[in-house]
Amino acid sequence: GWHNSLTDFKPIKIPLMGGGEATSGGGIPLPGGGASSLLVADGRIFASYFVPSGEVVDAVEQQKRDKGPGTWSPDYWRVSADDVVLCIDAKTGKTLWKQVFQGRGLNWTDHKSIITNHTGAVFGGRVYAIGSTCRVYCLDAATGKPIWEGNLEAEYEKLEAIKKKGLEEKKSFGGINRGHCNGCTFASGVLVCPDFQGGLMGFDGNTGKKLWQVQKCLAHHATPTRWVHTGGESVLCGNIDGKVRCLDPLTGKDRWTLDTGRQEASLSLAGDVLLLNAGMEMMGPGDENLLGRASGWKITLAKAKKLWEHTGEEKVGFVSGGMSGLPIWKDRAFIRNKAGTKMIDVTTGKVLATAPDARTDQESHGYCAEGRFFHEPDSQHGRIHDVLMLGTTADSFKPSGKPWNTPHYDATGYEMPISHPIVAGQLYLRGADGIYCWNLCKPAK
Repeated sequence: GWHNSLTDFKPIKIPLMGGGEATSGGGIPLPGGGASSLLVADGRIFASYFVPSGEVVDAVEQQKRDKGPGTWSPDYWRVSADDVVLCIDAKTGKTLWKQVFQGRGLNWTDHKSIITNHTGAVFGGRVYAIGSTCRVYCLDAATGKPIWEGNLEAEYEKLEAIKKKGLEEKKSFGGINRGHCNGCTFASGVLVCPDFQGGLMGFDGNTGKKLWQVQKCLAHHATPTRWVHTGGESVLCGNIDGKVRCLDPLTGKDRWTLDTGRQEASLSLAGDVLLLNAGMEMMGPGDENLLGRASGWKITLAKAKKLWEHTGEEKVGFVSGGMSGLPIWKDRAFIRNKAGTKMIDVTTGKVLATAPDARTDQESHGYCAEGRFFHEPDSQHGRIHDVLMLGTTADSFKPSGKPWNTPHYDATGYEMPISHPIVAGQLYLRGADGIYCWNLCKPAK
């Protein structure tokens, strides 16, 4: 991903653990690039993005620059783009392979062009990515060799038509406002993709054959959830009408459905306990009233049974200004809002601890890894993007230090935050001008 500002990057020097230094910034950055999260598997990091390409530049913007000076990057206003999938070694950062689908994409030039999530998946020795016009690419994870290509049908046709018209009229694409905020998952060998029209599509991971499509089952900011259980795997999803579904990944048919509160974010799962919002109020960045009410459900292949539900008087809330659901660590979940973050027991709903310092600013994000809870008060505005790390027990649920702001230029997603993999104490960040690895381990004495 690239910084979305057209001002110059002032170079920032960053010392490296092994000696030497890296430089972030310097020059005029490329725009957009998407906001897919990094994927880590088998010691490798996979990134997917787009890069402006082609000779056709927006004619109106070109005329503006012909009349007078100003910061000008022709790349920003190109109509076409290359879709790119990159694989690097997680230990060294060395590029292992890079597959470029030249001219197959569309350059999203809106000032929030980085809203395109399009996070793919890695399974079965293959990596899957969604391109900038909703092509679906399947590549060999070891070599990067393309295996098959499909598309998301209606959304693909819409974006390809926009691209065709843009090339004919020399007009760049301004983006889809707050669109494309969903990522992929997989279950039982099936790639499960958002159709970016509120539904899901299932593709055979081996052949690319479309197996099914379910309409209007997914919230605007949600990614479907993979549930691994006795006897197989299922896919969980919910929408803002309060309909929650457990889908058979091979057929797309309902195993069961549930009518409850408004589901705006990805569904959170702790083993066989599903956490859902029980309220129907709209939630957003200005949620000082702790809207939403958490509830816990014991799920089986046959049904969902309610275990508990918070009342409005308890003032716990659900998710405030964040589109990424409730982070889970073992039998604990974390509810973020303007008043701080509460740790709850997933089986009882009981509040175990409160961290007032881990409060939501605007669009917050939270995730858990290796016994730590990571809180980003605002994950969608790069200049105030910092990270707070806390423990995951009642006794350790407090900041381990001051908020950390990355010393390099950030890439952020809008309105779906970029999530950052943490593996063996290493934090992998998609920066504005590259991929960065940070060591979270305590220094050896």
